[in-house]
Amino acid sequence: MSKLSKSKRPTGPLQSAASPAPQGFFARLGVVRLRILIAVMVVSLFGLIWYAASRPSNSRPAPPVISTSTLPTATHGTDGLQAVPPDQPELAQTIAFLESKYLVSLGVAIAPISIPGRANMYPWHAGTLATGLAWDTTDIAIAVAVLREPKKPEDPEYLLNRALHESSPAGDMALWQFLGVPEEAAAKTMAILAEYGDPDTEVPAGSTDSANPDLPPYTQTRWALANQAAFAGAMYCSEPGQQALKHLTLLHRDYTYGLALLPGSAVKSGQGVELGGATSIRQVGIVSPPGGVPYAVSIQVVAVDGTADTAKAALNELAPAVLAFTSGIEGYC
Repeated sequence: MSKLSKSKRPTGPLQSAASPAPQGFFARLGVVRLRILIAVMVVSLFGLIWYAASRPSNSRPAPPVISTSTLPTATHGTDGLQAVPPDQPELAQTIAFLESKYLVSLGVAIAPISIPGRANMYPWHAGTLATGLAWDTTDIAIAVAVLREPKKPEDPEYLLNRALHESSPAGDMALWQFLGVPEEAAAKTMAILAEYGDPDTEVPAGSTDSANPDLPPYTQTRWALANQAAFAGAMYCSEPGQQALKHLTLLHRDYTYGLALLPGSAVKSGQGVELGGATSIRQVGIVSPPGGVPYAVSIQVVAVDGTADTAKAALNELAPAVLAFTSGIEGYC
């Protein structure tokens, strides 16, 4: 059998005569490139697995970490942080003007609506009064306490209507007595205050006015305006609070002054005579600006001349300013 020459050697399916298979250095270079490509793919695969494992289970990005070193520490609430409210210069100027015009002492606090105990902003305050007797407005807290009782009154809507809508002293007393003896009623009311972000206010179990010992003890509660406004804001975001507030949207004709003149407001009013003979009026409620976020307001006015008409005139002029000049007090439920 004759031998075939190299030029006549047949070509296989993986090798052509025109392009001989690479050999030597270039063959080794091809193997190195292949190994590098495989290594890069393995590293990328492990990177994708680690990234997927580090994401939240709901496929949303993890929340950013926020430094709290520059924010004020809250004195109330479970969130631990509260922002400083924005200035309300026009409203502050109006308050000062009305104090001079009517010769009254005024205090106004405005707070955002919030989940009970979780306010995200301190209340704004202006005026010469920071606290005072709450009078009948304490019944908003008593009403929430009653609605939180395991055993409800036989006709709670009737009691709430009497106490809140009609501002009946007998209705208030019925709510108070439903909570138990005076010590129990005071303790249960203060428990609600603390739960809604106000652990500081003390509700007396007995009258603190020696000149008028027959006054209901809850009317003698000294309730800071800022704390009461914050409580009202928390009422707005709770079921029992909403149940109570609905009785304050259509007020009795005898209480349509001040904040109650504002459309869509829910307001509780109370008044009495200070030890020096000056008439004192407290209003608390929810103001709902058109197209805006509701906010809570607490107001106290003390008329030096001793007349309720002077105090109400100041409130009637103040209320529209509260609606017109308040901005940036935005909370959430």
